[in-house]
Amino acid sequence: MIIGGGGALVLLARTFGPHDFGSWSKAVVWASLVGTLSEGGVANTLLHRAARSPEHISSHIGALLKARLGFGVLAFAAALVLWLWIEGPMWVGLLVLLGGSRILDGLGASLSFALYTVDEFKTPALLEIVRRFGFLLALLVISQSGGSLMVPALVQLSLALLAFIVLLRTVRGRLGIDLRGRLALGQRTLWFWLTGLFAWMNAELDLMMLGILTTATVTGTYAAAIRLVIMLSIVSSAVSHAVIARFFRSGANQGEPEHTDRLLDVTALAVTGLGAVMGVEFIFDGTNIARLLYGPGYAEAGRILSLLGIFVIVEFARQAPSWYVAASGGERTTAVLMGSAALLNLGGNLILIPRMAGSGAALASIMSGTFVLVAMVWAASRRSSWRVAVATALGFAPGGALMALHLLLPSRLPWFVAPLLFGSAVAGVGLILALRPARTRQLYERLHRYVAAT
Repeated sequence: MIIGGGGALVLLARTFGPHDFGSWSKAVVWASLVGTLSEGGVANTLLHRAARSPEHISSHIGALLKARLGFGVLAFAAALVLWLWIEGPMWVGLLVLLGGSRILDGLGASLSFALYTVDEFKTPALLEIVRRFGFLLALLVISQSGGSLMVPALVQLSLALLAFIVLLRTVRGRLGIDLRGRLALGQRTLWFWLTGLFAWMNAELDLMMLGILTTATVTGTYAAAIRLVIMLSIVSSAVSHAVIARFFRSGANQGEPEHTDRLLDVTALAVTGLGAVMGVEFIFDGTNIARLLYGPGYAEAGRILSLLGIFVIVEFARQAPSWYVAASGGERTTAVLMGSAALLNLGGNLILIPRMAGSGAALASIMSGTFVLVAMVWAASRRSSWRVAVATALGFAPGGALMALHLLLPSRLPWFVAPLLFGSAVAGVGLILALRPARTRQLYERLHRYVAAT
């Protein structure tokens, strides 16, 4: 998925250039707002209800689809009016196509969440892979034959419709869909919805404000950097899909607390370690990576990418504690903390973008992300144990090792030597551990006891 999504991102940026890619990115942000508003907190409500009454899952799914479609139509109409008011009629057709894709994506995501309740991850994952590589192949054709931004948007809409149809048939055959069902959208749903909206503000508001306050070229340059970061978050999203349903079941007293705490610690350690490595690499080699992927026309994107390396570290580190707090009855706490971070991000963007353009937007994201990390680790530690804080701190160690390697190697060596050596060392250790599973289990138990004792 990363290869397909990353290849599509690079092809879009290289084919259309910073100006048109900035226009595309603005429309994508507004379409993502449609998807966020249409979610309405109902997907997490489905997980919550399914964990407590799995026998009524078909009714919950039917109610979820109706609610999401209704929210989607209202959100799409509101976004269209705001776009015409702020941006004018230019590229409104692009917003229509991308907004329609987001509505279909939302309906498909709801069906995927339904499959997650029964630990079925294969079908949604395969569909996502097919969609990303299908879009990549279409972009390869477009890059050779030419065409406007409307063509890739139409391709996205077609792929979203195909994925929705396949998921609908799968869920109907596996779980059933009762459209007469009613899903009570109470206070818990409101908190879930607010959390999703605030998460969108923390992730996408910088790009939207750049589109309003600066030019399309500046927006496209920043989008080339931030979209690469967001694309890599697919890794953490894949982990969340695997563990969040288990956290919900634990909250419904259907799991073993000790097992859930251990799952939280291991997830925090792994996701933080992965984010630390990627973030450090962006910090040291962001300029080289951007030049390699996008070409010389995106030189400023490289400097922004180096700055966003810090954001990658804090964003990955806060993921596991956030999932746990939201799933263990802390939806109000999650909404309040994410809302506070969104206000901090909004203020930072208003102050820094007029002075520093894309670099200011990156700094605002770093500030809000750091606040969320500290707050979520604190909240998760209160609900679980302080082991999650220790596990998160230990997760920064691989990034520290890569940083030390960058600093120790002579500067005259090619930029890719440090990540190549580090990756080879990690692969070697992984191979040794894989060949000695008994020894690996012993090391894991020792690490777990050490974290618990600390």
